[in-house]
Amino acid sequence: MKFKLRAFLALITLFSFNQVTNAQSFKGKWLLEGNLGNIHLSKDKTTQSSYPSTYVYITKRFSGSVDQRIGYFVNNAVALGIGVNYGTSYEKSNSDHVAGIGYSNTSLKVGTLGLIPFIRCYLSGKNSNNKLYVQVEGNYNRALFNTQTLAYYKPNGNLDNTQKRTTNSSAYGGAVLIGFNHFFNEYLAFNTNIGYGHQRSKLVQLTEVTFYPGGFTGNSGYSEKTVSNNLLWNFGFTFVLGGKHKEEIK
Repeated sequence: MKFKLRAFLALITLFSFNQVTNAQSFKGKWLLEGNLGNIHLSKDKTTQSSYPSTYVYITKRFSGSVDQRIGYFVNNAVALGIGVNYGTSYEKSNSDHVAGIGYSNTSLKVGTLGLIPFIRCYLSGKNSNNKLYVQVEGNYNRALFNTQTLAYYKPNGNLDNTQKRTTNSSAYGGAVLIGFNHFFNEYLAFNTNIGYGHQRSKLVQLTEVTFYPGGFTGNSGYSEKTVSNNLLWNFGFTFVLGGKHKEEIK
């Protein structure tokens, strides 16, 4: 364990040896960035009572997103670019039958892909490896897949019905963020940001139900529109490549 810790510290020291202590130029360079965000992992237990029945639901959820960006520095403080975002979420839920009541099992899988144009403006002063920035961005995303399967059982354990729900959705919006870079050298920095996002989305959901015994099938559907306001937080690494200038960020 001590050897691994020393090796890690030695790697960080070596990596940071060429720190940017003098003038740093961004104009004409490319910004490459990868972030992880919106990580959510939970396990919930819900007890629902509706006389004379009682249900106990156990739900496990995971969600997260990966954000990849590329930008170009038009001067030493401002970068224009575009990003690609992939988000995913999984959910499993089951209810225990209490006092002879029926129970259910459900699963949900969602994947989305989005485009994110952005503009970033650095605020930090000269000769600093720690730089603050303000970023304004837009976003548009669509669901790659969004499927939910449900199975409901009778009190005696026999299958009552199954459902398959397929959802088509899209969303657009924007965000304003305040971010921080710590540069290990002139090429690599740790990145994190936090901010406010506004989004409008719409979806159309189709449900196919199969009843047992007999296998009778029915269909239903609905649509909805949602307006959401979100607190955003991301972290990852920023790479700065290319360019020939030697000026500082003003």
